[in-house]
Amino acid sequence: MLYQCFLDDSKDKHQEFAYVCAGFYARKEDWEAFYTAWNNQLKAEGITYFKTSEFKWLTKEFQRFRILPEPYGRQAATLVRERLIDLAMHSKGIRGIGVSIPVSVYNELRELPLASEFFTENIYKFAFESLLFKLSSMLAPHTVAFVHDEGDDFNELHDVYMAFKTANHETGKRLGPFLPLDDKIHAPLQIADILANSVMGKHSDMLKGREVNPLEVEFIQQSEFFTFTKEFGLAVMKVNYQERGIPLPDYLESIVVP
Repeated sequence: MLYQCFLDDSKDKHQEFAYVCAGFYARKEDWEAFYTAWNNQLKAEGITYFKTSEFKWLTKEFQRFRILPEPYGRQAATLVRERLIDLAMHSKGIRGIGVSIPVSVYNELRELPLASEFFTENIYKFAFESLLFKLSSMLAPHTVAFVHDEGDDFNELHDVYMAFKTANHETGKRLGPFLPLDDKIHAPLQIADILANSVMGKHSDMLKGREVNPLEVEFIQQSEFFTFTKEFGLAVMKVNYQERGIPLPDYLESIVVP
């Protein structure tokens, strides 16, 4: 059986809180039904696509909400987004998945002896690879094809994807093609955008002591989400070093691998 997973990324403005790789996966027939329902909802809302950046700044597809006095324009735009989230939450067959990596935790690991070789500077690359491994393991023995929005970094991500397939031979057998698509046309990329930014917003709100939107919390909780921790990172390092026959640093000796 073939699954299709549509992914997007999110990070805070100053790249100091977290990096998120998130999206939705489903079988082809379930995606076909979702496309129809999503596009019908967009039409009912008077927009042709959803993009978080335009929603946040009330530009392009959300420009018309600027004519309303504050806070009514922002409230009306938020209701559009919430109705789209509700549609996704009640769509048959599609499931959310994501990986969130707190910047402070990741950078703390990189400062350990020998760790910077394993935890590279590109935090999103690690989040992306973690999601590939997590989803392919969850859906084994089925094959998963991946799609990402066609941003400027797609070629770099494609190189990461192919290198991951080569380095992880058994997992790589279950990884299908990795393709770029236009997020203004393809509904699954639009809902992936909302999920990734919901998680990023939750991180930001919690760190700043702001109330988290209950609908977004429920939206995230319905997904298979993993937040990277220091303990997990150390366990991953230990397994990797053992598999490669590299002597373990002292700080890894006592680490328990799940």
